[in-house]
Amino acid sequence: MSNHRTKYFKLLTVCIVLIQIFTVTTAGALTALQPTPQMAQAAAADLGLGHFLGESFAGLAWGAQQIFGAPKTALAQAPTASADIQFSTGGGSFADDVTVLPGTTILVRINYDNTGDLNGSAASITSALPAGFSLVPGSTVNCLNPTATELVCNTDAGQGGAIDEGAVWAGSNLTIAPTAGLYGEPVGTTSGVLATGRKAYFNLHHCHYQESTEAGFTDDLIHYWAPNASGPNGTWADTNISNTQDTSVRCATPSGSYVFAGPPVVTNFELLGKRYLNWHHCHYQEINNQPAIGDDLVFYGANPTWTGTNTSNTADASATCTNAFAATYTQVGQVVHNLDLLNNRYLNLHYCPYVDTSQGVVDDAYYFLGSPNDPSITTNTSLTPDVSAACNSAPPGPGDWHQAGGAVNPMDYLDTARGKGFIAFQMVATSTPGAYPQAADLSGGNFSTANDSGTITVQATAVVPSVDKKFYGGTTPSGDDNVTVPQGATFTERIFFDNTGNIAGTATSVTAAVPAGFALVAGSTKVCLTPSDTEQVCNTDAGQGGAINEGAVWSGQNLTISPSAGLFGESTGATSGVLEMGKKRYLNLHECKFSSPSDQFWMINPNAGGFFAGTNVANTADASPNCGGGTGSYPLGNLASVANLDLLGRRYLNLHECNYSSGTEQFWSNSPTAGPYAAGTNTSNTVDATASCQAGSEYPHTGLAAVAELDLLNNRYLNLHECKYSGPTDQFWSSNPKLGSFAAGTNTANTQDASPNCANGTGSYPFTNSAVVASLDLLDATRGKGYVEFQLVANAAVGSYVQTAGISGAEFSALSDNGTITVVASAPVPSVDKQFSNDGTTFANSITVPQGATITERIYYNNSGNEAGVGSTISATIPTGFSLVAGSTKNCLNPTAGETVCNTDAGQGGAINEGAVWSGQTLNIAPTAGLYGASSSDTSGRLETGRKRYFNLHECQYLNPSAEDFFTNVGYGPYVAGTNVSNTQDGLANCGGGDATWTNNAKSVRPLDLLGRRYLNLHECQYNTAVPNDVFFTLGGGDGGPTYATGTNTSNTEDTDATCGPGNAGGSPQTKVWRPLDLQDKRYLNLVECQYLNSSINDNFFTNVGYSPYDTSTSATSSQPSGPSCTGGG
Repeated sequence: MSNHRTKYFKLLTVCIVLIQIFTVTTAGALTALQPTPQMAQAAAADLGLGHFLGESFAGLAWGAQQIFGAPKTALAQAPTASADIQFSTGGGSFADDVTVLPGTTILVRINYDNTGDLNGSAASITSALPAGFSLVPGSTVNCLNPTATELVCNTDAGQGGAIDEGAVWAGSNLTIAPTAGLYGEPVGTTSGVLATGRKAYFNLHHCHYQESTEAGFTDDLIHYWAPNASGPNGTWADTNISNTQDTSVRCATPSGSYVFAGPPVVTNFELLGKRYLNWHHCHYQEINNQPAIGDDLVFYGANPTWTGTNTSNTADASATCTNAFAATYTQVGQVVHNLDLLNNRYLNLHYCPYVDTSQGVVDDAYYFLGSPNDPSITTNTSLTPDVSAACNSAPPGPGDWHQAGGAVNPMDYLDTARGKGFIAFQMVATSTPGAYPQAADLSGGNFSTANDSGTITVQATAVVPSVDKKFYGGTTPSGDDNVTVPQGATFTERIFFDNTGNIAGTATSVTAAVPAGFALVAGSTKVCLTPSDTEQVCNTDAGQGGAINEGAVWSGQNLTISPSAGLFGESTGATSGVLEMGKKRYLNLHECKFSSPSDQFWMINPNAGGFFAGTNVANTADASPNCGGGTGSYPLGNLASVANLDLLGRRYLNLHECNYSSGTEQFWSNSPTAGPYAAGTNTSNTVDATASCQAGSEYPHTGLAAVAELDLLNNRYLNLHECKYSGPTDQFWSSNPKLGSFAAGTNTANTQDASPNCANGTGSYPFTNSAVVASLDLLDATRGKGYVEFQLVANAAVGSYVQTAGISGAEFSALSDNGTITVVASAPVPSVDKQFSNDGTTFANSITVPQGATITERIYYNNSGNEAGVGSTISATIPTGFSLVAGSTKNCLNPTAGETVCNTDAGQGGAINEGAVWSGQTLNIAPTAGLYGASSSDTSGRLETGRKRYFNLHECQYLNPSAEDFFTNVGYGPYVAGTNVSNTQDGLANCGGGDATWTNNAKSVRPLDLLGRRYLNLHECQYNTAVPNDVFFTLGGGDGGPTYATGTNTSNTEDTDATCGPGNAGGSPQTKVWRPLDLQDKRYLNLVECQYLNSSINDNFFTNVGYSPYDTSTSATSSQPSGPSCTGGG
């Protein structure tokens, strides 16, 4: 075979290889794999086709590309439009429908989307304000929002600025283009493009190579910009379009005679909302070779270090160049290409390599992407991908330049998932209640109209009260509208109130009229909030007002009281006040740190975009902080906190803000859980006068701080403002309205703030015009519940009594509720239960035993009534043939499984006289035999009522600076003592703290057992001191020691004398008195305490028993007395 024929065969073989490459790939995919320069070089080398064809890296590869091309991807060529109208109030989440109060500011968002692969034409978004609603001027914006974290609006830098509302609004009707104020389109455009989604970034990679054999020639520097334009020896750059920013450059490692000539670079150009890719080309020539060597022309493209390449909404008129090599190179030309991205899909990058054969150097190949000398190169943007490069085959210029190949890289920037955006505006709701639909349409010239609608329901601003009276006790222990009770019985009444409205009631009173003959139990009135079955706070709880002033709210048989009396910092004697709306339980205050290497700031606002903190109001306490991710410059830092601030029954949010500084940077903190940077923010019923701040650590507290009291009562919204101030090297945000030059407009109100309010800052730290506001809605209309409670003693007269309760206020008509109290004659309620046991432990109603076995029989008795039975006998008859075990009869009190007192116990009557209570086989015995001091022979007696176990006698000593003192056992106000009756023993005395003059110095408690005891023997001892002149009485023993101890006790016998401690050198017992109180058939222990004052020596004392003229009415009675009685003193 001749050489000539062999060469043809070799060329044919190369062509077949290339065709096979094309065929195989098209069989397996819809697009062809373009032949690469590497493939061409490898084929040429294998076939011995020569140096020129291989080194130029184009050759047959480019030729095949020109011959066969690459198949185009089929396009649907249609937009797919959708529209969705949503509403939000107070910076909260968006919903299809919303319920608001009159005058509420509503944020309307009309979401639009194009999920197709073609722009919509002549596109308009339309909507109309409902009748009576008004537009908030300047609130209309147009934003691209391809993902939850990406947002570009017309007001952002580089976009069009504020929407021309005069052009897009005609009265209440909106007509606006989806591109208004974006992509360089006018801000008053009413019809425009519905753009397709596009990827986010054009990542331009620069890979610098040099031929090592000509190290002295820096003009051998070659720049490649695309992965399909591979150069000599495998040189390559991964330029791409993507939704992520490339953070590192990707370059092929050169081989053969090529090396890296410098550090590679990647530049990220943002495409979102940008219309043009302005590609700048700067042309340089080596000074020492000009003009003879034209191949020294070097193009630096697209790296902003050297050129002004950018993405923008304006077309650059000329190129911007920076000569980075002025000592070696001179600029000989420049050009800019304005590539329009808006109405296109592909960025088609064309590459045209040339070689200067006159110099005998084939590696001086450069890539031109358009130049003044070569206008025919067609890098472009288009709806279709270019399948082959378009190059000038004979470019002008010195030297012998020839085209050595060509390549095109069609970059598809379409992403159909990213065609989202929205038109937003604010409107103020009408004052007329009702349901108002609002629609939005998206129409255009080449797609079907999309539409959506939602409804705004405007509520009437109203208090919605209710009242419901319930009785507890007697026949209705769990509460009912009516009750049946015995004469003289104590029962509880609750008047439940509720406000399911959306505002608080004012001048509100809860009223009740107690029937004649019924008596109020002194000190039983209270007011409670009960938003749910498991939540309650009352006036007597910590932080609330304390005991209700019954002298102020009761007038005879009539109650008039505020539903907030003793709560929210309101007076305990208030007769009218606020009927608060229901509110959520917690303000969850989140605080998040965002920091750069040299700066940090702390945020609490949930509407701060990437810098948000999850502050919210809810009925649950957040367990952990929720923070935004920040930005690349200021990511989320290492500190975050959440504080759960309880709103139930609290009137004020005391918002503390504290400044911390390193000297060069500073920040402000609000959270009370921020560790060393904690501020004293709290909820309370009192106003904090000064700010509280922790000392800080790495950043010490500077002493700058503020506290603002925000009144939550009768206010629905917490409008949380946060404002940014920037200095020379740092920035900070503030939220407190009392920070002077850095004050933010945070407030509480019944309306939502539509925009933030910020002070101007200072010369060093001016306000930056960056600010946010979140209107946190405290309302939960299901939680406006509460009640007023008091106890009554039933009339002694049997009959039915109607009792009325009501509620009235300034904003609503009075409501009332009635119920009937039926008083029946007092009576014991006895029961009996006989049981047997053969082991004395397990008892049953019936028993089987062997002959001659010993059996224990118990006859259980009970009185669940409120009056003792008299003439009561417990009887039993032993069957014939059975015999009593002598001495086995006993009588026991057994109120609970763990409490038993029998006749044989110490202090009781001793063994039962079986000869008296047994007659043959028959038993007749009193329920009190051998107990309560009754005879152990009694066959008839009392069936006692159940009673509490312990009389817990508390005694409190109060001392003044002159060493004068007094003791209380009941007391009042700051001198109160916790004496009570209970089924448990008190272990610690409960005493008031005293006041500025008299302070609590000592205290004691003596639990006295009432079980099976008939008498409470009260001993009272008087002690006098000469210096200072001091007189005091003790009933229990003062500090619990023997010095002033008394013999007060419970027993089944009456004491005939008092026992007193010896006193000390300063005071010895002068007078002692005693009073045995017979508790039999007595329900009430009336412990009266009387205070006597000697103003001439500034001394006073209290007595519980006393003697004339210091006597008291302390007693035990079957019914409650009307009040205490004290003699006049002397």
